[in-house]
Amino acid sequence: MQSRPRIAASILAVEDDPNQMELLELAIASLPIEVPVACAENGSDALHAIQMAALEKFEHHLSMVLLDLRLPRMHGMDVLAKAHEFGLTAKVPFVVFTSSDSSAERDQALALGARDYLVKPLGFKPLKLLVLNLYQRWIEPRSELFRPQ
Repeated sequence: MQSRPRIAASILAVEDDPNQMELLELAIASLPIEVPVACAENGSDALHAIQMAALEKFEHHLSMVLLDLRLPRMHGMDVLAKAHEFGLTAKVPFVVFTSSDSSAERDQALALGARDYLVKPLGFKPLKLLVLNLYQRWIEPRSELFRPQ
């Protein structure tokens, strides 16, 4: 079996539903390049992971943050606001990935620096296609950042 190339940076997937997280990890595993996945199941763990990565060269440790909004311990919008306050949304694509199709939440997330606001699709095939599109849009063009130093 031929191994896929691997990037050094990971996707931080912030999702409190274990079934959704498992599907998301499977969709990411189907990408043409191996991308490590770091997981956080609540807002405060996500903020902690983002802050830890920010101590280093943030954009070399994270290739993208997939952020659910309705999270325990800290709402995803609050996580996004803190990341924006720290200037991190300008360095790494933060993509809100939620079940809410609220235009007010979409506008707020984009104002806080989210690069995209996506409503979770139903079914694995649409999720897999969405993850591939995210990879092609936000990770592949920045891949030179992720080469091992």
